[in-house]
Amino acid sequence: MKQLLCLLFLMAGTVYCNAQKFKPALNLVKDSSYYLNFTVNSQAGEVVDGQHNTINIGYVYKMAFKVLAVSDSVYNMEVAIRSVSMKIEMAGFTTEIDTKKNDPQDTLSTIMSGIINKHFNAEITKKGRVKSVTNLDKLLDILLNQEPTNAKRQQARALFTQSFGLNAFRGSLEAGIAIFPDAPIAKDDKWVINTAFENTARVAVRVNYQLTDIAAGLYIIHGEGTLTSDKDAAPSQVNGMPVKYDLNGSVLSDIRVDKKTGWIREAKMKQIMMGSMQILDNPKLPGGMTVPITYTTNGITTSK
Repeated sequence: MKQLLCLLFLMAGTVYCNAQKFKPALNLVKDSSYYLNFTVNSQAGEVVDGQHNTINIGYVYKMAFKVLAVSDSVYNMEVAIRSVSMKIEMAGFTTEIDTKKNDPQDTLSTIMSGIINKHFNAEITKKGRVKSVTNLDKLLDILLNQEPTNAKRQQARALFTQSFGLNAFRGSLEAGIAIFPDAPIAKDDKWVINTAFENTARVAVRVNYQLTDIAAGLYIIHGEGTLTSDKDAAPSQVNGMPVKYDLNGSVLSDIRVDKKTGWIREAKMKQIMMGSMQILDNPKLPGGMTVPITYTTNGITTSK
């Protein structure tokens, strides 16, 4: 009888834990700083006239976020890039950047180091949505007003815009923190989040998240979703030519969120996209061209 009572209490406790509701969200503290370290490896492949071309891009960067104010469920944050390293391999050439280097002969690294620890501002909601970004243009001005050649400045600006511009910043940050449900949830509950990111193509992201566990002060969240390019979007400009994209893909994510602050402890993500890039008729390429392309991206984000 005693053993039966103990078993009943244990079962009751298990049911309570499973039914207990949680409300994951950002819960940051004014004047406190939070950090994110991103490691991303991407591979883009294209087939042109039967020839397969591959571009490999790997980068590591660190960012700091300081909460300046909190109002109406929105955090006004001061953001700074703390360091950047990048490696690009394409067409037999390799470009490397490391802002920690102190080598005047390394022109690109020297130019990019000018933005390190310079601040811009972002408004981020408790749901992890990036509401606004301001003063990012000041970092671009820094890149354009340095001494080295104009070609190098323009190359640095292009790399910055691709990796840290408004759309890239919003997309990479929301991929990890715009994950919170609208209503309280229990363990094993599921919910859907719709976001988007944009580089040369605008892509809609629809992810089904599930709270798989609550352990050691963490929410353990798994996500599976789809990626779909906006086929009705206006053509993008690539190398001075109008381009439209037809892409579809998938995304997988496993995210560990600090239960108290809602800030990322660790996020692992994989994105795969494939489809085509249609270069429209233009003076540089009369008649245009359709190019099959694939993208694969693996990323890890941590707060340490």
